Amino acid sequence: MLKTLNLDGELLYEAEAFAQQQGTSLNTLIENLIRETLRHYRRKPKARKKIELPVFHGDGLQPGVDLNNSRTLIDLMEAESGFTRC
Repeated sequence: MLKTLNLDGELLYEAEAFAQQQGTSLNTLIENLIRETLRHYRRKPKARKKIELPVFHGDGLQPGVDLNNSRTLIDLMEAESGFTRC
C-alpha cells in the first residue's frame, strides 16, 4: 500500500542515514519502527504480586498510649527498640 508522509527534513535525513548504517532501506526501517511501537502499546501490563500486610487483632491501644501526642509515641517506640538519644 502506498502512503505519503510529510516528515521533518532533519528527521528524514537522520532516518535515511540510520537505515544506511543498518544496511536496510528507509521503508523497512519505518515499517519495523511502527511494528515495534504498536507491539509496545499492545502489551498487557504484568500482573503484580499480591502482598499480604499484617493486621492487628487486639483490644486497642496499650495503657499510656495517646495517638494525639506524637512525642510520647516516639518515646514509647524508642524505649521498645532500645534506642537512646544523645
